[in-house]
Amino acid sequence: MGIIQKLIVAFAFLCLANTKPTGKRQAGGCAAPVQRRAWVNLSNEEKQAYIQADKCLQNTPAQYGIPGARTVWDELQYVHIRQANFIHGVGTFLPWHRYYIKLHETLLSKHCGYSGGNPYWREADHADSIWATNLWDATTGMGGDGQGEQGCVADGPFAGLTLIYNAAAQPAAPYCLARRFNVASFQEAGQSHIDECFAKQSYWEAMQCYGNAVHWAGHAGVGRVMEDAMLAPGDPVFFLHHANLDRLYYEWQRASPGRVNEIAGPNTPGPEFAADNWGRPGPEFTESSGDGGGETTLNHVLWMAGMIPNATISQVLDIHSEINCADYL
Repeated sequence: MGIIQKLIVAFAFLCLANTKPTGKRQAGGCAAPVQRRAWVNLSNEEKQAYIQADKCLQNTPAQYGIPGARTVWDELQYVHIRQANFIHGVGTFLPWHRYYIKLHETLLSKHCGYSGGNPYWREADHADSIWATNLWDATTGMGGDGQGEQGCVADGPFAGLTLIYNAAAQPAAPYCLARRFNVASFQEAGQSHIDECFAKQSYWEAMQCYGNAVHWAGHAGVGRVMEDAMLAPGDPVFFLHHANLDRLYYEWQRASPGRVNEIAGPNTPGPEFAADNWGRPGPEFTESSGDGGGETTLNHVLWMAGMIPNATISQVLDIHSEINCADYL
């Protein structure tokens, strides 16, 4: 990494360190929440508007000073990769990804004029066969399974999409958007697994259940880029998948009073991640987390690399808060 790139990264981490968590819930809510609807309930025109907005991000030159990025889409993927070992297997997993969906929506609106909400992929409807959905349609959907040895997506609107960041958040030789559908893995997205997680009484138990079964089923079911925990947001289907997970989290929250304020769990991943060579997050994150210790708190800072302002967990726990201003239909 050159001197200029190092200075850019250092500035981003300085911004993280200077975020002042409030420790209080966002007040006031929002007057007109954005509507997030199931993909299957969108008209073909609405599907096309969303797809074209994602393509717009993939063609919009980089705007946020992320080292090596070509486009805003690259920058969006970088945010996830750079801190992947700080946002998985930890207490912040569900709130961080909730705010990441809001980042995606914000970029779609700001750069591409898209005013709709992030749709969600209701995976349980066809958990027995990942193929049994028009989400993969080449004309009105996301394109289908990968082709050939590399698994590159060769049809649909994202055929030919290339990505550049490797798992170390470094720009590398461009690689294709790749998929390799796995029917067996996707079956974990079924309603019985959702019901099991919904029945969990504490946030930490529910988070682990959703994360290890329903969440991972979508990633492993699509395969390749989506199956890589670091690189997954490079595939546009990531945001439909995580909007669905966030919807399930929201339903769990509203099932019992007080859950909208509940957070728990460590703020660094456990030893099981060492087998995947994740390592521990650096001090640029842990020392600026806002937690004041090893446990995730409401003051935990959610870092978005300057693409939108950092927020605290307390500000995003309520889907109807001013900072989220969203609803699931």
